[in-house]
Amino acid sequence: MSTDLGNKDENVLSKTCESSNEIFDALYGNENIDNSKTRRISRRLRREKLLRVSFYFDYIVFGVLVIVLSVFLLNKYDFFREVHAMSSLHTEANSQNITAVLPERLSIPLENGSNVEFVKCLAGEFNMGSKESEPGHETNESYHKVKLTEDFYIGRYEVTQREFASIMKYNPSKNIGERLPVESVSWFEIRDFCKKMNALYKAYLPRGYIFALPSEAQWEYAYLAGTSSEDDLNLNLKSSGWYSENSKGSTHKVGEMEANSWKIYDMLGNVAEFCADNSVCLPGGDAVDPLSVMGNDTSHVVRGGSWRSEAKFCRSANRYFLRNDIGNDYVGFRLAVVAENKYSNCNNCYSEHSTLNL
Repeated sequence: MSTDLGNKDENVLSKTCESSNEIFDALYGNENIDNSKTRRISRRLRREKLLRVSFYFDYIVFGVLVIVLSVFLLNKYDFFREVHAMSSLHTEANSQNITAVLPERLSIPLENGSNVEFVKCLAGEFNMGSKESEPGHETNESYHKVKLTEDFYIGRYEVTQREFASIMKYNPSKNIGERLPVESVSWFEIRDFCKKMNALYKAYLPRGYIFALPSEAQWEYAYLAGTSSEDDLNLNLKSSGWYSENSKGSTHKVGEMEANSWKIYDMLGNVAEFCADNSVCLPGGDAVDPLSVMGNDTSHVVRGGSWRSEAKFCRSANRYFLRNDIGNDYVGFRLAVVAENKYSNCNNCYSEHSTLNL
């Protein structure tokens, strides 16, 4: 366009200018000439030059922005890949085959800037409980085979005070610290925490999954991470858990001790962890997806031992019960992401649509 315009202007100039010197002056912006038509064309040519310079400058700025955006997207590739994978879980084509497509990584960004990190646990079988011959064996730890038919996620860390306060807007703990596990929290408060997580962040989850407490079978399966209860005998508890001999009478920041082989931290010691199950005895025979969630029970299972527990209570099979309405400074919890259909007998106690008050 500029070339045609220039040719047209030069033709006009040749007709309006009286000499070659006036043509030169007009083309190169000299207004000290007598011919008024020549001056007007000179001004027009200068404007066209400025427009062409601005046009080229816009192209350069656009090119720089494209490069910067490309670098940013490349650095964030893993994030976008996860979002794409998770969004695909919500299609009807995948709704009947949930476990085959769960993303390997799951991290929930809370509004205060913290992230709740989860470890994926594949469906499988394991031996739950402890043998009578094992040291510390209790009568409520019957040894039996369990099959878990659905993949699930379990928190990499115990829920911290920062995470709990972000959702509930208060902190019930006695030992205060953002990275310390939340404690002195009742099972009812934990249930409400799960309900609010589902109300606020369920869109981040695979289709058919909810935030909830893990069943005690899921908890023990995640703790064992492919080992057996007999391996507890060879465990160096001082390097893997805070208990009575090394805790100095208090909780500690999550993630400071050694993780198990699935990179899950503090499953023994620090705070004992509430599970979804009521206070019932373990079945004597083989079980599939065991979960006891009778609605009117007044206590729930606690697992893992705590900062105040002796070593004999920090075992994979150790289990005891606490009332739902009482919080203790040695009890907290670990969040899980589980198949909602497995919790159907719970009367939607973890659902954002529950009739219970939030």
